[in-house]
Amino acid sequence: MNEKRAILGEDPTTKKEGSYFARIETKEEALSIVKKTSNIFYFLAVLQTLVGFLFWGTSSILDVVIFASTAFLLRKYNSRGIALFMVIISAVLMYSTATCKVNDCLGGKNVFLTVIMLWASVRALQATIKIYQIRHN
Repeated sequence: MNEKRAILGEDPTTKKEGSYFARIETKEEALSIVKKTSNIFYFLAVLQTLVGFLFWGTSSILDVVIFASTAFLLRKYNSRGIALFMVIISAVLMYSTATCKVNDCLGGKNVFLTVIMLWASVRALQATIKIYQIRHN
């Protein structure tokens, strides 16, 4: 990788900042991942609100409350427990979406959004674990 960056004229000792897919090594990177993840879940709450009220009425309000509250709590406390809860909820919604896709039931059908949600929540869990490790070393 460093050879490739040197060939392209980049300094191979510098690290690319801001990548959501890069390895989390510092507290600042971990905090950035937590912030990005909470923004994704805030976006999902807004999207669920708009789509829910347009197509399903108030039946999707529970999803909105879960997305918004976990995003808020994750950003405020950098909690591993909240991040783990987000992974579990995302996995359940991924399963539910896949089931609805196969069985043609009423509910979420956007697999792409659930993949994003699951990936973001896993990254949040990784970041909060890194924050915990840095604090306790």
